[in-house]
Amino acid sequence: MVRPKSLPDTFLSRIMSNYCNSDVAYNCLPSLHVATSWVIAKNIYDNESKKYGIISLLLAVVISMSTVFVRQHYLLDIPAGIILALVSYALSKKLIKGKETIHIPISRGIIRITVILLLITIQVIKNEFTKIFCP
Repeated sequence: MVRPKSLPDTFLSRIMSNYCNSDVAYNCLPSLHVATSWVIAKNIYDNESKKYGIISLLLAVVISMSTVFVRQHYLLDIPAGIILALVSYALSKKLIKGKETIHIPISRGIIRITVILLLITIQVIKNEFTKIFCP
């Protein structure tokens, strides 16, 4: 994927420049970042409270969008990663059905910190988009 040669001088642009200089400009189909985030979100949605599940699904959406935003994957890699996650999740449920599993509840503190970080991230991205596209 072609990345921009120059970016405006903003905080996120400097982070992106460092990131682009240290990583390859392409990855293969499907996105494993997308697949991992969606399989975790699906597990939380199915096994924890629906409130935590919805928060996890929103985080999976943000992670999925970010793989395209940072030009690490193409748009097609997102649905491919989601399909991989859902198929893997369904297969794993079939394989462990009837077997003893350990349930580890999610701490409310971790969820609160995650939500706060998500909100801060969304605000920073919004501010950076405004600087880039609305000078």
